[in-house]
Amino acid sequence: MAGPFDPRALVEQLRRRLPDSPPRTVGGVCPGARAVAIAALARDGCTVVVVPAARDAEDLAHGLALIAPELPACALPVEAIDPGIGRRAPLGATAAASLALARLAAGDLRVLIVPARILPFAVPPPAALTRRAPRVAVGEVVDPHSLVAALVEAGYRRVEIVEEAGDVAVRGEIVDVGTPDRFVRIGLDIDRVEHIAEFDPDSQRSGAALPEVVLPPLSLFAASEEVRASLAARLETAGCAALAAAVLDGRAPESWEALLGWVQPAVAAWQLGSALVVCERAAVAAEIDRTLQAARRAVETLAREGTTLPPPEEWLRSADDCAVILGAADVVDELAIEDGTPWVRVATAPTANLASRPQALIDELKGNAWSGKVQGVVAATAGELQRLQHLFAEAELPVRHGWAPPGVIGLVAGELTRGFTWGNDVVIFGRSDVTTMPAPARQRRTLGRVLAEMRDLTPGDWVVHIDHGIGRFLGFRSFAFEGEAHDCVELEYSGGGKLLVPLERADCLEKYAGADSTAPHLDRLGGSSWAR
Repeated sequence: MAGPFDPRALVEQLRRRLPDSPPRTVGGVCPGARAVAIAALARDGCTVVVVPAARDAEDLAHGLALIAPELPACALPVEAIDPGIGRRAPLGATAAASLALARLAAGDLRVLIVPARILPFAVPPPAALTRRAPRVAVGEVVDPHSLVAALVEAGYRRVEIVEEAGDVAVRGEIVDVGTPDRFVRIGLDIDRVEHIAEFDPDSQRSGAALPEVVLPPLSLFAASEEVRASLAARLETAGCAALAAAVLDGRAPESWEALLGWVQPAVAAWQLGSALVVCERAAVAAEIDRTLQAARRAVETLAREGTTLPPPEEWLRSADDCAVILGAADVVDELAIEDGTPWVRVATAPTANLASRPQALIDELKGNAWSGKVQGVVAATAGELQRLQHLFAEAELPVRHGWAPPGVIGLVAGELTRGFTWGNDVVIFGRSDVTTMPAPARQRRTLGRVLAEMRDLTPGDWVVHIDHGIGRFLGFRSFAFEGEAHDCVELEYSGGGKLLVPLERADCLEKYAGADSTAPHLDRLGGSSWAR
């Protein structure tokens, strides 16, 4: 019997067909199969891959984790680099970008995925971020107030209790910091570091001890007094006196933070790697044009409101500059290449979306198994894997966990959204092809965050569940299910029935808002009153 399928075999097949030197072009690659083409094109060092949109970047990162896990990959968040002129970058996005650039500086990334919208903007050199990251070690002398001030200047926010990445808090001789990749507690004896440990932000309990810690900045470019003075001088020269004054005073940072790369060492995103690949050239070019047009409109709008910025042409890269660089890159396109460029054709197609038709999915899998095809079905959680295992076993389909031999269905852990067929013999179903369940929450949701989303919800309040109707909010509970811990909202219904709603599904709840203060009639769990 043949051994389990190894997706890296597809990568090697394609790699052998490619020319030795760039630019190389691969056509016929549907979105779900891009990871195979990128893995084949990747070279030593870090390969920068430009994709049309942020969703494409996320999907490609998931595909590489599934197909070529030996190539560590991550996407650069659009909102960290281009939050929109006149808006501040979300802290979560800058934290993710800081972590990605730190991994790049450390040599831990083989593929950096860049949405096209980022290309006109300046990006900090990874080494510059590394130089701005304080290193704290046990036994060192540290001024806690200076440390916290430096972290706030680097983009952290001062809070009472650290719950999320980007928070920093001082409690006596304890400094808690939520870095992009972990939560760290620094214990001081006056001004000497006595101990450093990780901690759990939910329980606030300390964990594993650390000899030292690096605290990466969350603002991608420095905004020190010296930098702001330099930017203000340049703005004065450009005829933007009012904005220059705001920069000097540190006021309204949302109006000038996008310009910080104008007066500091900066690179283009394509300079972050040793090789460059562009997916869907036409779509990428169109997105760059839209980005530059949006920047011009934003500058014009701010000018009408009394804030004058330099023309985007002075501090953004032009579409022509981007086109010259992308013209020399390797290319991955879904359609055939018809401009005369030599190219390698691959035969791929998207898999059918059968998430809402389980019997059609069973029939498809059964037919492929009888034909001896390689089949993989992607599931994001242990619970999803278990449900699919049960469904396929009931249908008497040959199934196993992990990649499987031809004729057997492999249940594979991963987050690939859209599946693909490769030639006539390989079928890999993405997660959205086989389930209608929402993707697992990627951002940790604390109880405090959910309470904020549900306003002033307190035990005893009335809550409406989209499927089960009106119940009484009892509080929060934690429990383990299928080997995973879940924080849940507990609701009570008429007759005493209780329902636990995981926090990641809390968007199906909202606080009851009646026309008067009269207590509503509770629905019965499993009854028909809400359906009526």
